[in-house]
Amino acid sequence: METPDFEKCAQEVTEMQNLPPVQVEVSRLGVFAIITLIQAAIQMQPDMAHDGWAKIGIGAAQQLQKDLFNQDSEAHKVLKFGWHPGAYITPSDIAAILLDIDARSRSEKNKIIECDGGDDETAAQQIARSLLKSQNHEEGDGNS
Repeated sequence: METPDFEKCAQEVTEMQNLPPVQVEVSRLGVFAIITLIQAAIQMQPDMAHDGWAKIGIGAAQQLQKDLFNQDSEAHKVLKFGWHPGAYITPSDIAAILLDIDARSRSEKNKIIECDGGDDETAAQQIARSLLKSQNHEEGDGNS
């Protein structure tokens, strides 16, 4: 792997402040996953939320939440809930949500990833399995 030039990257990041906003195409499910993963990271490391870099990411995630999810929807309510420090959502909870969403929304659009064991998994299943594994949960133990 090539080692990046961190000083040059810092210059590029500084220049990004002057660039206009971008338009990207991301599914609402993808945005939901990004926001919940940012929330989980902050819940696990609360001091991170005060870092300047984290504030940029949090602000972007909150803007996406506001712009893309109807304030009366349950998805918006779950996302709003996740920003409160006392409302700790564990990685296991996120994994369960991802697996439930994946089970209900399986379609031809879901990309299949070949995992180590040779079984096919969707991206959501692989993320959920990784989250559970990181929390020392055995697959299928019923604790998720």
